[in-house]
Amino acid sequence: DRIYDDKLQYVLLTGRNLLEAISTSETSALSHAIDRGVKVVYLDPRYTKTASKATEWLPIRPGMDLAFHLALLNVIISENLYKSYFVEQNTVGFDELKKEVGRYTPEWAAPLTGIPAETITRIAHEFAAAAPHALAHNGWRTSNFINSFHTQRSISILNALVGNWDVTM
Repeated sequence: DRIYDDKLQYVLLTGRNLLEAISTSETSALSHAIDRGVKVVYLDPRYTKTASKATEWLPIRPGMDLAFHLALLNVIISENLYKSYFVEQNTVGFDELKKEVGRYTPEWAAPLTGIPAETITRIAHEFAAAAPHALAHNGWRTSNFINSFHTQRSISILNALVGNWDVTM
């Protein structure tokens, strides 16, 4: 689990209330990461215990996680913040992805998510800059909302674009 990585610098949690839900090994790992100074950005409509301990809480509108992550993908691709060598060697369909996410700008996502476009852009920059010592945590479920499967997929793509896959620390 990447939260155990002592080189981790940045965690993006999407509705994964690790500090208040069922206690797992991830609960203590996140707590220790916070103690080490890892930046934790937490997306959740609710102000939870995890939100209170996060570096930054983004109170996203319910069900709009996919819009936020599509906008992150847009910024990372359109501003060439991705790791091209990793993408070329380890992925397929990048050109199709680039074409598809081109319309999902931070300006498009802002009114849907309730998160300012400038904040979305900043998070994309911070996440890409921290890679490969960054983690977009994909949570547990793909069935919370009608588009949750695609949200999970966008989170996995986000990690792949910045080379956060199979990283030797």
